[in-house]
Amino acid sequence: MSNKSGTSKKTVVLIFLLTIIALSFASYKAVFTETKVGNTEELQEKEKASEEEAIEELEGLDLEDIDIE
Repeated sequence: MSNKSGTSKKTVVLIFLLTIIALSFASYKAVFTETKVGNTEELQEKEKASEEEAIEELEGLDLEDIDIE
């Protein structure tokens, strides 16, 4: 029975150690990783173009013939 208890304690210690290492690594990456923003003008142009396409598509629909009840 003492052998099981020793193995159990080692397992718990190992799990805590791995958890601490994982949290340390995640914190390090969060603090020291730079987030770079790309060309936002290009993204805004794509968004505007897709919005215009959606508006044109909606304008092309004939909603008067639909009977809603």
